[in-house]
Amino acid sequence: MSEQAPNIPPLASPAPQVKTNVISVISFASGIAGIASGLLSIASVLTLVFIAMSPFFVGLGIATAVTGFVTGIVGLAQVKKSGDKGKGMAITGLCLSILFFLCACIMSVLLVLAAIGAFDK
Repeated sequence: MSEQAPNIPPLASPAPQVKTNVISVISFASGIAGIASGLLSIASVLTLVFIAMSPFFVGLGIATAVTGFVTGIVGLAQVKKSGDKGKGMAITGLCLSILFFLCACIMSVLLVLAAIGAFDK
């Protein structure tokens, strides 16, 4: 006797894939670029090799941090509204941008204090 295969119902269509929010990805990338620009700026001042490039890195860091901050807020709102993936990337981009601004403020205060101390002598 030959065995027959049991009746298998047809496969159901796969569940729809949840897409990742593009604005959240932009926020994540901008936050990382802001931190990287800040580190390059510090490295260029400390090594005194590319000190002329330091203002460029600072400007680039500010631009990318502002972009990361704004797109992080917009990305979080869109993720909440649409249910897309990307909430973690939006939060990370937002946090990295805030971290850049905090470090930039601390560095500015330290540079001013160093300049005041240097000119007092």
